[in-house]
Amino acid sequence: MGVALVLLACSEAVSSSLEIQWVAIGNPGNAPDPETERGSVGYTYEISATEITNAQFVEYLNETDPLANNHANRFVRTYPRSLPGITFSPRILPGVEYVPQNSPGSKYTIKQGQENHPATVIWSAAARYANWLHNGKGSGDTEDGAYSLAGGGGYLDFYVGVERNPGSRVAIPTMDEWYKAAFHDAGAGTSGLYFEYPTSSNSAPSAASPFIDPSGSNYQGVVGGFTDVGAYYLASSPYGTYDQAGNAFEWLETYWGYNANAGLRASVGGNL
Repeated sequence: MGVALVLLACSEAVSSSLEIQWVAIGNPGNAPDPETERGSVGYTYEISATEITNAQFVEYLNETDPLANNHANRFVRTYPRSLPGITFSPRILPGVEYVPQNSPGSKYTIKQGQENHPATVIWSAAARYANWLHNGKGSGDTEDGAYSLAGGGGYLDFYVGVERNPGSRVAIPTMDEWYKAAFHDAGAGTSGLYFEYPTSSNSAPSAASPFIDPSGSNYQGVVGGFTDVGAYYLASSPYGTYDQAGNAFEWLETYWGYNANAGLRASVGGNL
């Protein structure tokens, strides 16, 4: 299964020019969570209030691949074919359909009712989306910008060794950037006060449909799939983000175990 994409805006100039809702993460130099040692960030930044939606990702697909040639593997998942005992095949992104008879620039469409579901993609697609935004959208470059992706993706398309470039305007969050946005008590200044859950609470949210409890969360299979991003409108983090617990897992720039040798990028937030 793919993992959803949240984004970091590294400058006000980019955040004011994109059709993404951004929230400011202040209190630079805050102390880490004393229980996990995570969440300390020494600068202000902005992060997308919700996961990137299918509608937003389809805009990217149609603008960068108008003939649906799938260049740079934007649309389907590809893996090395030589993993022992494992057979992988291309898979269309959930929530997205390919309609070959459509005119150029509109061949990728969204399955009805899933426009505002989180776009679940592989890490390299998330990095290319960040590059596209960094370069101003449209027909902007997807192979360089926030991340330099030339030379192949390596094991499972995680681009081991590729790091955020200096001067990046948009990027995938690190663990600390994501964790602070989710759990840090925004009203506590730079102190190390954190909530237990990314819903501004120390009590677990209910596992319930947003129509039943908009202060709950989509976990334990309660709705049998994804909900619209931000549907739990009474369950925001102190900084104003949504769905950092439940709905879809979200990609990080950080490696599992903070170890690039492991070859895996971390994903977080899909469960409590």
